[in-house]
Amino acid sequence: MYGETMRTMRLSFFFALFACVCAFIAESHGETDRGKTLTLYKEALALSAVNSSDKALKAMEQAIQANPGYPEAHEKYGYLLLEKGRTDEAIAAFTGALKGNPRFRSAQAGLGLALVRKGEIEKAEPILKEALILNTDPALAYYALGLIYEKRGEYQKAILHFKEGLRKVKRDWR
Repeated sequence: MYGETMRTMRLSFFFALFACVCAFIAESHGETDRGKTLTLYKEALALSAVNSSDKALKAMEQAIQANPGYPEAHEKYGYLLLEKGRTDEAIAAFTGALKGNPRFRSAQAGLGLALVRKGEIEKAEPILKEALILNTDPALAYYALGLIYEKRGEYQKAILHFKEGLRKVKRDWR
């Protein structure tokens, strides 16, 4: 019973989150060009949006090389690595983003999700809870906390967190 509910909620969550991310990228990374780093960063985002993840990884690596102190590049690089199943590298990328901006909520949520995927749920939980506090739209943090509770067998708590994450995503599309 809970297994099917969890699968359905995860799929719904990912589809809704993907739509929000695409909208955010389209809105926030439009026409501003602040040099080589931003150009490479935007190229990587565009490549990622059209499922050209190997090229997107390479472009994001170049953006980081051009400006190692650009936390947004480290954060997006972390998500690209996470999509490829390269969890340890993603953790390093999110950590790099947080060095540049310790209160970077999306990087915190990404780090928490990467730690959950690695099985380090005890380490992930406080990071994700802090991401919830800092984040005005914490859908990903709710999802990752739901995964923690699911792994612990706390299904009711997991469902509540998945539902809250979906509610946050749906609110943005109204």
